Amino acid sequence: MSLLVGLTVLSTMSIASVTDLQANVRFAGEKSFALYLNGLSTNVQIVLEDQDGRTLYKEQLKNLENFAKRYNLSNLPNGEYILTIEDELIIKSIDLSIEGNLVIFEEEENTFKPQTTTTNSIVKINMPTMNNSELKVAIKDINDYVVFEEVVITREEGLKRAYDLSKIKAGEYKFIFYTNGYKVIKPVRIEN
Repeated sequence: MSLLVGLTVLSTMSIASVTDLQANVRFAGEKSFALYLNGLSTNVQIVLEDQDGRTLYKEQLKNLENFAKRYNLSNLPNGEYILTIEDELIIKSIDLSIEGNLVIFEEEENTFKPQTTTTNSIVKINMPTMNNSELKVAIKDINDYVVFEEVVITREEGLKRAYDLSKIKAGEYKFIFYTNGYKVIKPVRIEN
């Protein structure tokens, strides 16, 4: 069975601010830190993982505008950890380490999530500023069969693409995006 996927590349444009989520972490005493979040969207997930990727703490926030909480890490040994704050538009990763009674914040990285809109058989992808990183796009059908796959190098000004799926059978599909070590899945319904 041969499936055709038409691909149209749209012009790129600068997207200055795609999210208002602001995260601020501060040392808050012996083996603890305070997290302040402003500009929250409807759903935010906070995850603390160890250096092996094991989830140590997970919290879902819903329908809050602002959030403040103190986290006590006294039960954790010295080592490297990752604090991740994720909403519908962005994944903020903050590297931190515990050294004795100190919590040291080392590096913060923002990964913007691709946004999709579907009109009939056209799926438009909007990828905010990415600073020349690699984005892998896979389109899979309901049986997890890959109908299209590509790797795109995004530019500083962002990326806009449109996928014409009029040649494939109507139904449920999912766009899977891989970027900066994260996987983002966006379901779409194609009506031809």
